[in-house]
Amino acid sequence: MGPNHPEVAQSLDRLAGLLVLKSKQVNVDLLYQRALAIRKKVYGPESPAVVASLNNLGVAYAEEDKFPEAEQTFSDVLTILAKQPKPNALTLAMVYTNMSNLYRREGKQKKARKMAQKAKTIRDLEESPT
Repeated sequence: MGPNHPEVAQSLDRLAGLLVLKSKQVNVDLLYQRALAIRKKVYGPESPAVVASLNNLGVAYAEEDKFPEAEQTFSDVLTILAKQPKPNALTLAMVYTNMSNLYRREGKQKKARKMAQKAKTIRDLEESPT
């Protein structure tokens, strides 16, 4: 298995996620960046796997108080999702929730509420019978 194998990306994502959960003071964003690079190369720059890696990277940046990087990363995710004919609604809601959490940490309550409302609206639409 080479260094650009999809399973390596998955392992890096899992390790970084575990380190975030354990509140380890390491730059987990570096692990997510490596996983992201692998997934872009293997699956293409706008695949669902890349969206997942970017979202994880945004969360890591937020946890490391790298707020501008986190906001840009979440914006990148939204840009990719906007290009898709029918983006995954739950993924979209998750990104808005993560952005809401980021803005709360930054003390930007108005923006946080706006993102939380977007996430709620999407979830409500997904749960309503058609």
